Order: sequence, then structure tokens, then C-alpha cells
Amino acid sequence: MAMDRGDMRSGRTGGGEPRGGGRRRVRRLRERSVRVTRLQWQRSAVLNEWRGTGEAPSATKNVRGMEDLVPEIIDALGLKERYETAEMEQVWRELVGDFNAGLSRPVRIERRVLFVQISQATALYHMERTLKPELLRKIQGRFGEERIRDIRFVG
Repeated sequence: MAMDRGDMRSGRTGGGEPRGGGRRRVRRLRERSVRVTRLQWQRSAVLNEWRGTGEAPSATKNVRGMEDLVPEIIDALGLKERYETAEMEQVWRELVGDFNAGLSRPVRIERRVLFVQISQATALYHMERTLKPELLRKIQGRFGEERIRDIRFVG
């Protein structure tokens, strides 16, 4: 029995049976077309994101508060110790009192040690001998023991 062109395209032989795994072939073609469509979609999505076109960004998707972002940015820029020092400067007068705050100021935090600049030798002696344990306890209560483990007074 001879096949005409229409039979050859449909993959059917004269007996009406699929030629050599026709069903598998159709399935493969469908999968390939889906795969191509998916790849095209991914490509267009990436290009649209890169170009800034396509769907508008969602106002609520991936929204994070500033309290979460600021510490991450500070860590990424390597400014964590400077940020902690600035925090300490803001509350220093409250922690040590007006008189002692006039004679001292926090300079830096390095490896969890707070360095405090003292302007007079007698104030340095007084803070080192009498105020250090109480001051360390106050600072650790406010900022946590994991952030400050010791205080060093420098003249």
C-alpha cells in the first residue's frame, strides 16, 4: 500500500498504526516546546528586570524595615565599630553623669573593648579605680555583654 504525503506527515502508515513510537515523539515535541517556552519566559523576565520594564515592582514584596537594613549596611561597609562608638557617645552623659561626661568621652570600640579618653589624670585615676566596675555593668546592661567586655581609660 502506498502512502501519500498526508500520511507521511501524520506519521501513519497504511494500516493506521503509529510509525515507530509516534506517541513518544509527540510527547517529546510537546516537552521540548514547553521547555523552549519556559526558557523564553525566563530570558524575557531577566531582560525585563535588567531593563526595568515589565511588571511594576510590588509595594509589599521584600519589604524590610530600616531597623533590619541599617545593621546589614553598616556591617557590609565595615563601620560596625564606628557605629557602636557613635551610639555610645549619644548615651555617655546619661551613663556617667554630667560631671564625668565633661571630663571624658568614648573614643572607639575595638575588639569589644571600649576606649575612653580622659582629660585629667585625677579623673583617670578616679574612673579607673572606683567607677569602672559600675560603669561596665551599666554599659553591658544597656548594650549587652557580647558587645562590650571591658573598658580602658586613656589619658
